[in-house]
Amino acid sequence: MTIEQTDCVAHYSKLEHVADILHDKKLLVGPVCNFADPREASMDWLKDECIGSVPYSDKKQAVDEMKRKAGRQVRLLCTAAPKEHVPGNSLTEEAIYGRPRMWAQYGDQSRGFCVVLNREALNNRLLQVAERDEYLISGKVEYFPWLEMVGGGSTIQYGPDLDPRDLDKFELMNENSMLRSIFFKKSIDWKEECEYRWLLFGQTEKPIYVSIEDSIEAVVLGSQFPLNQWSQVRAYCQQIGSPCFRLLYWHPKYQLLRIC
Repeated sequence: MTIEQTDCVAHYSKLEHVADILHDKKLLVGPVCNFADPREASMDWLKDECIGSVPYSDKKQAVDEMKRKAGRQVRLLCTAAPKEHVPGNSLTEEAIYGRPRMWAQYGDQSRGFCVVLNREALNNRLLQVAERDEYLISGKVEYFPWLEMVGGGSTIQYGPDLDPRDLDKFELMNENSMLRSIFFKKSIDWKEECEYRWLLFGQTEKPIYVSIEDSIEAVVLGSQFPLNQWSQVRAYCQQIGSPCFRLLYWHPKYQLLRIC
């Protein structure tokens, strides 16, 4: 048994978010400062430079505040995208909803769940969010072995005639497509995730959610998803008209079981 994944992406999550995602039908576009990977959570690539010999302490404080806020204003929605089949590999483990590494890391060691989403419908919803004075960048993540050898970044300048509060923060941070360079390039070690991402830059630090009401194609429960939660998830899936599956591991392979 398989799930159609053409033009789809998959978002893995923990059990604690099941009501937010399946009942409220929304996904959090998470601030990068909360990410586990230091390469993504750190804003050290955003530097500052004083023009002149005087410290201008008030402007320096403004720069530091801008950098702090940037970690909450730059947000990512991360999903798994389809990959080309490699002969001899497991079709289930290659599928966007079956990747063991994703289940281990993002699906709470297979105790969580995965939502298969129509990519175009999800993108349209994010474009609607971006109309509220936000900026949206999307695309596949590229994987490279040489990232640790490459520096670079963006610089906030300040001085007697240059107040950082007058700058367009997004344009400054994204000079030379820096945001795509930082957040759409990862170490080769992550290649098997085959990610597709959306980056949203907003003026607010408040949580930003995107509706997935018209995007859900299927729900997949992890192999360790608690049995006492099945009935609730089935009710959510019936409400939204989505099929629900459970990923099973029967040595030596994974299989899908449809539960509604």
